[in-house]
Amino acid sequence: MKNSDVKEIYNFVDEIISTQKSCCTKGCSYCCHQQIEVQNIEKRVITNYVKENLEQQTKDAIRKDLEVWLDYFDQNTPDDKVLTAKDVFIDFRNKSAKVGLKCPFLINNTCSIYPMRPQACRIHIVEENPQLCNENKLRDSTKFAREIKDTLVDDLKKREQISIEPLAYMVKDIFLPERKLKPMEKVIL
Repeated sequence: MKNSDVKEIYNFVDEIISTQKSCCTKGCSYCCHQQIEVQNIEKRVITNYVKENLEQQTKDAIRKDLEVWLDYFDQNTPDDKVLTAKDVFIDFRNKSAKVGLKCPFLINNTCSIYPMRPQACRIHIVEENPQLCNENKLRDSTKFAREIKDTLVDDLKKREQISIEPLAYMVKDIFLPERKLKPMEKVIL
């Protein structure tokens, strides 16, 4: 899938989501303190945005936070096997949310890649009381948003194979090319 196709999807999602009631506002980053899942089709557009638009100081801050994220991940996932979807997207997701492990791209309570933030971030909206998001980092987005996500994934799967991985795994090569990652099974949607 071309970058322009992914950007078109982002625009479509933004347009639909903007019609929905939401308490989400700039500076509210409670949902950024959970594991962010990224689709394989998003890798190139996010990578290009990072390389072409972020200042070195911002990249250095992301690199530091990415190391923290990966260290926590390594300490809180099994060492003796290839990681499964359950290990990563259920067990680790729950552990990391309990401690509020933040997305490496969150700097000073602002998303440093906001124009190219992943689809998962674009679709995650809640209608009321953002304080509940602070109390429950894994708070579900609205039913409408979840339905949009499911519809998009179903449509994308008709065009090509869609897989997911943690955002930190996807951008590791940009910031920490020498860092070894734990092996993880490919998670196909």
